[in-house]
Amino acid sequence: MTTLPIIILFRYYSPKIRRSAEWARQTNSDLTSRIQEALAAIRVVKANRAESQVIDQFNNDSRAALDAAYDLRMNIVALAMGILIIAMGAVLCAEYLMAGWTISESATYLGGVISVVGFATWNLGAYRSAAGTIAQNARQGADVAQLWGGAQDLIVGLERAYYLLDQEPEVTEAQDARPFPSTIESVTWRDVAFRYNDRPVLESINLTAARGSVTAVVGATGSGKSTLMSLLLRLYDPDHGDISINGTPLRQLELPSLRSNVAIALQQNVLFTMTVAKNIAYASSNPTRAQIEAAAVVSCADEFIQQMPLGYDTELGERGSKLSSGQRQRLSIARAILRDTPVLILDEPTASLDAETEHRVLRNIAEWGRDRIVFVITHRLSTIRNANQIAFLQDGRIEELGAHDALMALEGGGYRHFVDAEIVSDSPGE
Repeated sequence: MTTLPIIILFRYYSPKIRRSAEWARQTNSDLTSRIQEALAAIRVVKANRAESQVIDQFNNDSRAALDAAYDLRMNIVALAMGILIIAMGAVLCAEYLMAGWTISESATYLGGVISVVGFATWNLGAYRSAAGTIAQNARQGADVAQLWGGAQDLIVGLERAYYLLDQEPEVTEAQDARPFPSTIESVTWRDVAFRYNDRPVLESINLTAARGSVTAVVGATGSGKSTLMSLLLRLYDPDHGDISINGTPLRQLELPSLRSNVAIALQQNVLFTMTVAKNIAYASSNPTRAQIEAAAVVSCADEFIQQMPLGYDTELGERGSKLSSGQRQRLSIARAILRDTPVLILDEPTASLDAETEHRVLRNIAEWGRDRIVFVITHRLSTIRNANQIAFLQDGRIEELGAHDALMALEGGGYRHFVDAEIVSDSPGE
C-alpha cells in the first residue's frame, strides 16, 4: 500500500536533490577557489588596498554556498518527511480498520489474519526491544568516547580559528596621520635597516628618487630589491631609519592614502578569475572602458586583447591560465598604469617579453611617467640602460648609485661585474 506513493516521492525529489547537490558543490568550489585566490594574491590585495573588495566577494560567495546547502537539506528533509507521513498514514489506517473490526465484533478472515500477525509482531517487537536495549547499553561507552574525541578536535579547530581572528596587523596607522601630499616631489630612504626573522635583509639604505625620474634597482637574487619596495608600500616597517615622501615619514601618512597613491606590478603577475576588463580595473575606482583601454595601450596589451573572442569581456581562467606569461605580464602592468598614481613600482616588468615588445612597453611607460616617480626592479640590461639612476644592491646594501655609463666606468665595480655576467648569461652558446 505504501510502496507506490514512496516510489512517486523518490521519482519527484531525486532530480531536485541532484540539482541542489550540484549547486551546493559548485558554490562551495567557488568559495574555496576565492579564498585560495585571495590568499595567493595577498600582496596584490594589500598593495592595491582591495581588502574591502575581497571581503565583499567572500561574503557573496559564502551566502551563495549557504543558500545552496540550505536548499539541498530542505529537499532531503522534505523527502524524508514525505516517506514518514506515508508510513505513519498507513499505520493509522491499519489501526483504524482493526479497531473498527474489533468494535463491531466482525469475525472476518482478514481480521483473524491481522490479529495473528499483530500478536506475532507484538512478541517480535518485544524481543527486539529487549535485544536493542542490551546492545544500546553496550555501545554507550563507545559513543561517549567518540563524542568526546570529536569535541576535542572541535576545540582545537576553534582555537586555531580564533588565533587567526585575533591577529593584529603589525603595520598600524598613527592617530594623527596626514593625507598623502597632493604633489609629490621626492621619495627618500634615510639610513633604513630591516630584519626578517632575525635575519638582516637591508642595512644602511640611503636613496632619493625625484619626480620625473626612473630609478632601476638591480642586484643578485636575495639582495633585498623587492623588500626595499615593500617598505615603500608599508607592507612592512623598517627596524631603523625612515622612508619619507616630500620629507614626511611614511608612518605619519594615512595608510589607505599611501597605498592608493603607489601602484605596483608584481613579478608574479597575479590575475583573477574574471573578465580581462575587470582584471585591469582591479581595485581602481570605477574606471571607464576608455580608461581601461588606454592603460592597455600603454602596456601594449590592447593588441592581443582585441584578438580575443569577446575582447575585454573575455573571461580568464583561474590565475589567467588562458594567457601566456608575456600576456599576463602586460595585463599586470596595465592594472598598475590604470591606477594613475604618482608613484609606480615595476617588479621585473619585462622578464617574459620579447625584445621588441619590451622596447615599446618601456618607451610608453617613460612617456606616461614623465611627471611621476618610477621604480624598476630588473635584471635585464636593456631595461637598466635607460634609467636616470641605478641603485646596485649587494648583501642588503646599496653598494653603488649612479647612471649606467658612470657605474660602468668604475674599474672593478660590482655593477660592472653584474652587467658583464648578465651579458655572458644572455649570449648564445657556442
